[in-house]
Amino acid sequence: MTTKHHETIERVEFRWRQHEEQYAELLIESARKAGRSVTDHARELMKTALTSSEQLQHHIYTLEQEVAQVQNQLRSQLRQLTNIEKGIHTVHDNVYQVRDDLATCVVKILSDAGRMQDAAAQRWAKDTLDTD
Repeated sequence: MTTKHHETIERVEFRWRQHEEQYAELLIESARKAGRSVTDHARELMKTALTSSEQLQHHIYTLEQEVAQVQNQLRSQLRQLTNIEKGIHTVHDNVYQVRDDLATCVVKILSDAGRMQDAAAQRWAKDTLDTD
């Protein structure tokens, strides 16, 4: 069973003007590459031209949504990095506090054991443990 296409009464026809011959050649070449008749190809090109603005707006909207999603992901990652940075500063501060505490303990042990005078023990701890 064959289906007959229903064509509208409205027809669109035009003739190329002499100064537009290069467009006629482009249409013929484009139709050949697409594997269509010149008429069918011209019809498809016309439909594409008439809807391209809507398609472009849709693509722009989609791109905007994707950019917003990437921005949100970057903001989230930046917040995580900020938290990590704060944690590193805390660890850094704690390490220096432990070094200071260790130096204090070493000075106390050395001076209480009678191995060094207080000033010498403090110099040794400062030089060895690099504390102030």
